[in-house]
Amino acid sequence: LVKDKSKFRILDNSGNNSNRWAAFNIETISGYHPAKISIYNDLLNKVNEKGYYSVGLLQMLNIKYIIHNQFGEISNFKYIDKMKMNYFDLHGLSNGNSIDTYIYQNKNYIERLFFTEEIILVNSNKKIINNLISDDFNPKKTSYINKNNLTEKQFVLVKDLEFDGSSIVELLDWNPNEIKFRTNTLKPQLLILSEINYPGWEINKVINIIEINGMFRGIIVPQGENEYVMKFKPWDIRA
Repeated sequence: LVKDKSKFRILDNSGNNSNRWAAFNIETISGYHPAKISIYNDLLNKVNEKGYYSVGLLQMLNIKYIIHNQFGEISNFKYIDKMKMNYFDLHGLSNGNSIDTYIYQNKNYIERLFFTEEIILVNSNKKIINNLISDDFNPKKTSYINKNNLTEKQFVLVKDLEFDGSSIVELLDWNPNEIKFRTNTLKPQLLILSEINYPGWEINKVINIIEINGMFRGIIVPQGENEYVMKFKPWDIRA
């Protein structure tokens, strides 16, 4: 996993302490703290009720690998290898035992930044969450915006967008507080970042971050080639 230099997350179903991945700078779907943003926690609870993640939701969450303690078939994933993993408890302590783990790779992995073909406006985040856990959800084909969160100008921009399949996005640099990327499009497009939309993020352009699929970040990029720097500048730290 460390050798894979792309930007990705994993889903750890091994039963191990998922915080151990942080020691290797590997991002997990569960994050590194039990306290989560409420809407993201609501999504995970809905998934638990359903019993499994939809293929589209795993793509939206940027999942490239699943680590599992059982061998079997996983829809849309291919088996890679069987490895031994040292077991750590919830306190990060090793009991000296190791467990067999099986590694599966996403056949249709989606990059951390991508464009979506169609935007559907809805009037509640509850409807969006239900769409995200649906087996029909495909984030590259269809994404959702709560129209109640849009300004009048944003509403007009979203309604006028036409998808351009030749659009390009390139990730230039990534760290927890700053993201740099470049886009090249023939017409304005909606760019999605598989990152939670959290207050305090700003862009070095005269554009606003739009909440996509109920909890993720998106921006409407203009035509042409443009570079962006998205920085985390929370007001409370400034104060």
